[in-house]
Amino acid sequence: MLEAIVIIVALGGLEIALWWADHKRQAEQLATLEAIWVELALLNEEKAPMHSPEISGVSQARPVDLPISVAPTPTVVTQ
Repeated sequence: MLEAIVIIVALGGLEIALWWADHKRQAEQLATLEAIWVELALLNEEKAPMHSPEISGVSQARPVDLPISVAPTPTVVTQ
């Protein structure tokens, strides 16, 4: 009986140790991911003015050609 209790306590301790190690690893991975996000945001801010079509706050928009009239829809006759 004592052996069973010792085994149960040992397995519970092992479970807690594995949970703690996994929790620590996940925290490190989240920190790495956050650092990557920050780096990508900084790179995006650096590249944004180079690809932007705006000159001194005025965008270079083109007018869009829209059809003047709507084409008639075909009529379908069923029997």
